[in-house]
Amino acid sequence: MLEGRLLCRDHFHQSALEKLSQYQSRLRDANESGRERASLIRFVSEVISQTTLLVSRANFLNGAQRDLFLRLSRGALQFYKRVQRDPRQDKKQAVLLSRPGKSSDRETTRTVNISMKGACILSSLDWEAGEELTITKLDTRDTASARVVRVDKSGAGTSKIGVEIIGAEDFWKLKEKNRERRVAAHSEARTCKPLVRPL
Repeated sequence: MLEGRLLCRDHFHQSALEKLSQYQSRLRDANESGRERASLIRFVSEVISQTTLLVSRANFLNGAQRDLFLRLSRGALQFYKRVQRDPRQDKKQAVLLSRPGKSSDRETTRTVNISMKGACILSSLDWEAGEELTITKLDTRDTASARVVRVDKSGAGTSKIGVEIIGAEDFWKLKEKNRERRVAAHSEARTCKPLVRPL
């Protein structure tokens, strides 16, 4: 069974691979909503659960079939770990977008949300999936190369583009900020006075 549908093992394997590929693309787009993200996590959890049951209980699987389902399960697990460690954060960050080698194609705009390796950015320029661009943070002047992976056009002449950061592990400094928040929370917890005195 997958997403409420009864499937034979071959159709389950094919459907799971196709849907997992779609979700991986959407994660790179950096445009998925909270609802889509929850749906993604439910799906990956279901794939891991079902493939584990198939491999452990199905005596009718031959060695090659078991290997196929094991690879599917491992791929889903790796993707699940990536989803958990690479969450989106709503963030209005001022940025400069530019096309390499085209000084006239520049635009000052802002992000909608960011992640360790991607972002959703508002843009009034025309973009195509696969195009490369340079992103500059206006507060620090840090730059990074990126690739457009999705374009959501609206009727107002502005698009939301999903970009994948290339060659920068943590362009938005999310690891550093998360670490600072944990340290601050730990420090605050240590300095808080107990509300009830021990008896």
